[in-house]
Amino acid sequence: MLLEYKGYTLKVGFFIFKKILIIGGGIAGLSSAISLCKKGFSSNDIFILEREAELGGTLKYNLDGNYGLITFDSFVTSYEFLNFLIEDLESLKVEYLLNTCVTSINDKKVSVISKDLGKIDIEFEILIIATGSKQILNLHSYIYDDNILKSLSTGVFFQKNISINGLLLSKDILITGTSSRELFLAKRTILEGGSVKGIIEKGDKIVSNDLGLINFMKVNKVNIYLNSVIEKITKTHLGFQNYLDVLININSKNHKNILCGKIICPFKYLPETKFLNNYVETGDLNEITINDKFMTSKKGIFSIGNSCNLYTNTDSIYVDSDYLAQSVLDFVNGKNNELDNIEICYDKKEIKLITPKYITNKKDQKHLIILLSQKNISKNIKVMINNEEFFDFRVLRFENYIEILLNLELYLNEINKVNILLN
Repeated sequence: MLLEYKGYTLKVGFFIFKKILIIGGGIAGLSSAISLCKKGFSSNDIFILEREAELGGTLKYNLDGNYGLITFDSFVTSYEFLNFLIEDLESLKVEYLLNTCVTSINDKKVSVISKDLGKIDIEFEILIIATGSKQILNLHSYIYDDNILKSLSTGVFFQKNISINGLLLSKDILITGTSSRELFLAKRTILEGGSVKGIIEKGDKIVSNDLGLINFMKVNKVNIYLNSVIEKITKTHLGFQNYLDVLININSKNHKNILCGKIICPFKYLPETKFLNNYVETGDLNEITINDKFMTSKKGIFSIGNSCNLYTNTDSIYVDSDYLAQSVLDFVNGKNNELDNIEICYDKKEIKLITPKYITNKKDQKHLIILLSQKNISKNIKVMINNEEFFDFRVLRFENYIEILLNLELYLNEINKVNILLN
């Protein structure tokens, strides 16, 4: 239900009070609202703020079918996943306000500017920050020419133009990077009628493990250049069409010129948290620091999704929303109100992100999942609890991060120290 249908009128100093306020209407915010209702909270107590004109975040732009395996037991597209969430939200009658930008947060009040209602102050009892992340160009990884910014685009921006505007920024593109997201972008470009002039990888092998995408590249004769970098870009013309003449260096020996209309540059995700202005503790990447209950450094302030944890699996956010909702319920009922946090320590400076940074551990802790993000993923991992080596854990390795799953069911002592040692 849109709030503007409720008969509110525009006036300066308008106040709203909601027991639970959620900032962000992407998958993290929508999933959190739905899970809170399932835990028994009234939909009248929940309110979502969304900066854009539609709910959904990046789910609106990506069309790949790698969503929903955990949630639905089968893969669905991002649109199908989003429609499932919105239908659930609408059936629960959770209110939300679109085209709304948060300008400040102080104590238990959020100030916003709404396209429809103007300046509003919203008071809350519990705040959930689910603002996600943004893409920024990761220039230093591949590009050695300083005068090419106008020639570059990120994958999300490229797909957004296809999904929202029905427009290919260029029908002839050159892609840098071979992770699954870059290969899927190549696949989508081809399916939309475009042409991929090549994929450049600075490493000596393809990063993605998705055999389906790799095979698609082979079938469609997409050239993947390993051990390669862009050395020079020159603007040129072919008839009345503007093109880029891209000189790439292969194996530090050979050179090749590729004509394209746009270069899809590698990118990295950064949490969208600058608006918080030190309201809660953040880490090296501006990610919100949370404990294993999803609570931030302030009581009653929670965070979920890419604002605190750079997920690569959308289903994980949906699953985590249930744990978040339980933590909110426990907080409201007076459980885990105290921030009795134990810091998780690690021994490598290369680690850029760790989630959770703290645990609220008590003797009833059954399991713990720790996510570490670092440039070069370590091969050997040792876990120490209370200065003694702990062996009951397993490690899941992904392209840019590690998940460490600790089984604490048989650990009878109260934890007061956790160390992760990486070799």
